[in-house]
Amino acid sequence: MLELGEWGGNAGLRALVSLVKRYFSYVVVMVWGVAISLGVVQWAQYESVPGEAAKAPGFWPKSATLARDEHRPTLLVALHPQCPCSKATVAELSAIMAQSSSRIRTYVVFMRLNDMGLMSTGTPLWNEASRIPGVEVIEDRDGRIIQEMGALTSGQTYLYDEFGQLIFQGGITPVRGQTGDNRGSSAILSYVSSKFVTERQTPIYGCPLSSLLVE
Repeated sequence: MLELGEWGGNAGLRALVSLVKRYFSYVVVMVWGVAISLGVVQWAQYESVPGEAAKAPGFWPKSATLARDEHRPTLLVALHPQCPCSKATVAELSAIMAQSSSRIRTYVVFMRLNDMGLMSTGTPLWNEASRIPGVEVIEDRDGRIIQEMGALTSGQTYLYDEFGQLIFQGGITPVRGQTGDNRGSSAILSYVSSKFVTERQTPIYGCPLSSLLVE
């Protein structure tokens, strides 16, 4: 332990400053570590929390804006044009279409942003979806299609059979903003290939669509 006299003069002052700096560095590292840990935990919790499920009609609406295919299943995906989570949905859709594009009719419907009349067309997500073979990309200018289908969260996916009955609804990503094996994609591919559906509904991960509806 240092005696009081040892702190006299410049040498003592330098020792004190060095000691303070050392302990301050320890505190900074500890606080930084705790902040990082909390951030990781919060993100892990966020990415695994699903959005609100759709109020999906059990049958394709007779007065629907879009026509369903009467000879093969119809797949519809509702997207928020600026939802970062939905990039993963588009990637998963691309994988689904690579295996079944000729056996399903597929729509990707983008809400038009009502803030200052901004359009969905030309956004990175729109462009990515447009590059998928066999996908028809549509801008829902007045929100009618989204409302008809009861979609509430970006990434909401529906599969209807050729008779108009709802086969599957939900998300096609394992968690928010991540790609990989997931129950939604598996359910769609299973039905398209064998008419057997492994899941009727899965959690949906994405941004809320309600704030985009045109009043």
